[in-house]
Amino acid sequence: MRDEVLKQVSVIVPVAPAENLWTRLLLDLRDLPAESEILIASPEQPNEDLLNRVRGKLKASIHWVVSEKGRAKQMNAAAKMAKNNYLWFVHSDTRFGAEALSGLSRALIEDPISLCYFDLHFGDDGPKLMKLNNWGVMFRSRVLRMPFGDQAFCLPKHIFWKLGGYDEGVSCAEDHHLIWQAHKGGIQVRSVGVFIKTSARKYTRSGWAHTTWNHVRLTVEQATPHVLDLIKEKVRRP
Repeated sequence: MRDEVLKQVSVIVPVAPAENLWTRLLLDLRDLPAESEILIASPEQPNEDLLNRVRGKLKASIHWVVSEKGRAKQMNAAAKMAKNNYLWFVHSDTRFGAEALSGLSRALIEDPISLCYFDLHFGDDGPKLMKLNNWGVMFRSRVLRMPFGDQAFCLPKHIFWKLGGYDEGVSCAEDHHLIWQAHKGGIQVRSVGVFIKTSARKYTRSGWAHTTWNHVRLTVEQATPHVLDLIKEKVRRP
C-alpha cells in the first residue's frame, strides 16, 4: 500500500549553482518506486557524469530542470513538468531516515488533500544551543501552524496551483507565503509525524544569536499581515 501512494509522488529539489548536496539527499530516497520521479531544479546545466552515477543507484527516474535563478522560480518550473499527482518539495541539505517514506505515504492516505510537512531537527553541524531551535520549530509548526520550506512540504498538484504556486515576486519566504495561502484557502496543514534533519551550518557561520533573532524577526514581520487578513475575513463572515 505504501508504494501505491508513493508512485503518485514527484519530488522537487531546488539547487543552487555548483551545489552537490542533492547527491546525498537522493541516496536517502533510493526506496522510492520506479513510478515516482525526482526533478532537480537548477539555473545551470547538470554535471552529466555525476547525475548518471546517482541515477544508477535509484529506482525512481531523475530529471534535471533548468530554469531562471531563484528558488520559487526553480520550484515552479519543476512543478509544471511534474507528471504525478503529489508534489514533494525537498531542500537539498535535507536528510531522511528510514521512517520518512512510510510516514509520508501514511499521511497521504489518511488525508489526501492536505498540505503535509515533516517535523524537523537540526544536524550536528551547528552550535549546542540548536536544541532550543529544535523546540522552537516544533512550537512554530505544531502550535502556530507555520512550518517552513525546510520541512519538506508535500501537497496535491492541483491544490498547489490553486494556491498560486510559489510567489516568484518575493526574494525569500516563498514557503511562508504558500502556507498562509493554504490557511486562507481552508487547506489543512498537518504534520507527517516523522522527523527529518537539515543542516545548521548557517548558524555556525553567522552566529547562533544573530541568525536565530533574524529568523524570529522575519517570521513576525511576514506573519503579521496574513494574520490580520484572516481576522478581517472572520469578522466579515455572517
